[in-house]
Order: sequence, then C-alpha cells, then structure tokens
Amino acid sequence: MLQAPCHDSLQVHPAGYDPATAPKVKKLEPIDRAAQDYYDTYWKDYWKRLHEKYATKAASKAQD
Repeated sequence: MLQAPCHDSLQVHPAGYDPATAPKVKKLEPIDRAAQDYYDTYWKDYWKRLHEKYATKAASKAQD
C-alpha cells in the first residue's frame, strides 16, 4: 500500500519507507577510476578514427 505523496508531489513512497534511514549513494574513487579506464580503453580506437577523419577539417578551421 502506498502512502501519501512526500516532499515532491510526483514521488510516492511505499508505506513504512523512511528516506532518512534509506541507504545513501557514494561515489567510490576506485569504481570511478575503473569506469574511466574501461571507457578510455573501449573507445580508444573510435577516438583515433574520429580524430583522423576530422583532423583536416579541424586544422583548416584553426587556420581561419
């Protein structure tokens, strides 16, 4: 059963839910670093191809 809307009229919590005792999200540095490393590794070839594809356009704009 749902209780009345809380602080935000669009958000309704289940009965018995207390936001004050709910788990909090933390940004963990090792997880963030691992995600960035994965992202960089995964997209490395793409960024290289993108740079090669548009390098002449970027260089010509820089000269203007």
